[in-house]
Amino acid sequence: FTQKTKDIFIDIVGKPDLDGEEERAMISASEGKTVQLSCTVAADPLPPSIEWTWTNKYGMETKLETTDVQSVLTTSNQGMTSSITLRNVAVKDGGIYTCKASNMFGSVKRN
Repeated sequence: FTQKTKDIFIDIVGKPDLDGEEERAMISASEGKTVQLSCTVAADPLPPSIEWTWTNKYGMETKLETTDVQSVLTTSNQGMTSSITLRNVAVKDGGIYTCKASNMFGSVKRN
C-alpha cells in the first residue's frame, strides 16, 4: 500500500503567562527621578492590551490611562510587553502598580 504523510500545525492556546518568577517586585526611587515598569506577557491568542492599575497607600485603586503615565506597548509573535514611565516621582506616587493581561481563556496579573 502507498504511504502518505501530512504536516499538521498544532496551535497551543491558553491563558496569558507573565514572564518572571516572582508575583511581586519591589522598586525604590528617589523623589524627582524617573521610574519605568515593564510587564511581558506570552499568550495565544494575545490579549488586546495590558491594563495597569495603581493602588495607593490608602487602598484606593485607579486604572492608569495614557494621560496619567507614558505607556509603550510592543508586540512580537506570541508575546507583548507593556512599559509605563513615571516621571518626577514623589512620595504620593508610592503604592502597588499592577499589570493585568486577559484573553478568552483567562487572565493573569502581577504587582
